[in-house]
Amino acid sequence: MPLIKWKNKYTVNNQQLDSDHKKIFDLFNKMYDECLATGTVACTCIMLDELISFTEYHCKTEEDYMAKIGYNNLEEHIIKHNDIMQRLRKIKQDQEDNLQTVTMALMVLIGNWIRLHIIEEDMKYNLEIQSESAKSIDIVPQEPLTTRK
Repeated sequence: MPLIKWKNKYTVNNQQLDSDHKKIFDLFNKMYDECLATGTVACTCIMLDELISFTEYHCKTEEDYMAKIGYNNLEEHIIKHNDIMQRLRKIKQDQEDNLQTVTMALMVLIGNWIRLHIIEEDMKYNLEIQSESAKSIDIVPQEPLTTRK
């Protein structure tokens, strides 16, 4: 049973970005169900690598979309994305210290990301896309990035 469920009220009215956000929910629930239950290093490492790769891809896609719609707070949003990436990399760097601590830190980070970033921050640009012209902007998914500043 998922710990966090996607709700339609979380939509940013863009099919690609909503799909990305749902995947983040799925990754969180998968980590909760599989990694905490098994307590294995391999599970956490695999999930963390997948999460970092997907987050790089998603942030770039979302930033490109916000630039296309002329989102006023794009630079601030990019800073928040960079902070998430920095935190994920720090957890990856620390993963050999204590598996339980690292897994819990990752769960807290993803939970806060969902609650504070997707549900709150991403709703801000959703308010700016209420016009028909912004809603019609298509974004093209890009390949996940290997590195991010």
